Amino acid sequence: MSYLCQLTSYNILMSNLSNQPDQFETIRISHQARKILKILDQERTTNSQILCSWLGKIGLGISHHSLDDLLDRLEKEELVRTEKIDNFCVVHLRQLGGEIASGIESLEWIARPELPD
Repeated sequence: MSYLCQLTSYNILMSNLSNQPDQFETIRISHQARKILKILDQERTTNSQILCSWLGKIGLGISHHSLDDLLDRLEKEELVRTEKIDNFCVVHLRQLGGEIASGIESLEWIARPELPD
């Protein structure tokens, strides 16, 4: 294939891209949110550094910036409450967040709880 054909194919491919998150990213965020709510349901309070490290260890790694965005989204949905203490962002579970973590309630953008064995 000539260089001109390759360049044309690349330009056609790039013009079909949208500014929407891909499905993998959407699924990953939904599972990250689920795991954050689950750990908060057990611990009630933690900080963003621990969440970031823990998500990385379970294969759902997240950047600090992306975690801040996700915590903002969870807070806007009234699932968690955050506060700054010194250099840490402390995260507290709210009632609706606990209900979603336990499967009593659900939100479309957060992964459903796993079925028991």
